[in-house]
Amino acid sequence: VNTADQGDSYVPDAYQLPAMQIGYEAGQQLKAWVTASANTASGRITAFQSLQSPVFGPILSSFSSSGPDLGRIFMLRPGLTAPGQAIYAASSENNGEVAKSGTSMSAPHVAGMLAILRHAHRQDSPHTLISALELTADNSVRVNPSGRMATPIEQGAGSARIDRALQAGLVLPLGMTDFDRENPRSGGDPSRLNTAALYDESCSDSCSFTRVARAWRARTYTATASIETGAAITVTPSQFTLAVGQEQTLTVQVDNSDSRWFERFAFGAVNILANDPSIPASRLTVSVRKSLASYPDELDFAIDQVRGHADVP
Repeated sequence: VNTADQGDSYVPDAYQLPAMQIGYEAGQQLKAWVTASANTASGRITAFQSLQSPVFGPILSSFSSSGPDLGRIFMLRPGLTAPGQAIYAASSENNGEVAKSGTSMSAPHVAGMLAILRHAHRQDSPHTLISALELTADNSVRVNPSGRMATPIEQGAGSARIDRALQAGLVLPLGMTDFDRENPRSGGDPSRLNTAALYDESCSDSCSFTRVARAWRARTYTATASIETGAAITVTPSQFTLAVGQEQTLTVQVDNSDSRWFERFAFGAVNILANDPSIPASRLTVSVRKSLASYPDELDFAIDQVRGHADVP
């Protein structure tokens, strides 16, 4: 029986004996019935059926890694989520099939999606194709079936949807030379990378992001921005028209000067809609954190006593 934290998530555990798994709510009902029935309770499992329902996902697996990775890569990770729990795959054992979970199951899903996008857009770089998945991802991922919605540092852009990505109206051009230029070890700034994540873990009162959108489909696009209460966000321009291959620079300004954001992330989004319902919405995630204090990277002191103190400027 699942715990309260596990809710009604169904993760097929490996049992040494024939067993079944029950969600938390159903489990509580079963326990109450067994208790009320004293020693007379009994039952039989006569059959099973495979069910498909939107209520089963997208749900963040309990073993899924989440951010933030403060002070290391200075980028939003994870970037995407994908099916990776109890995935049926070919096997040389168990009558030719096996159900496994983990990155080894989710990564092939994304790789297959990128192969499909590559076939349709051979001129674009792999990172540009990834942006099509990130911009059109399903951001309704839940932490458990009855719980809260996952934040960007838990789900990234959301659950990858190849059906949406193939119909994307906009992408974010990005290549390996951009990553070389913005390598923080060489003085670069990863927040300037043209990705779908507007991420800054040291946003002191305000921060600005610039992104360049390229049109896969010619339309007029309208951009709106939203963020949690207590912070403010703007995006310019709010509307633009592009032909196929044309580009538009977007500037996003975030204000997190309110003291409530000390050592906390404020989450938001920039949503871009086309004047064509066949084109899925493009979405930039916003994750900004106000540092408790700013300090120099290095301090030099002359030590001339066993103990004492020095003021940090």
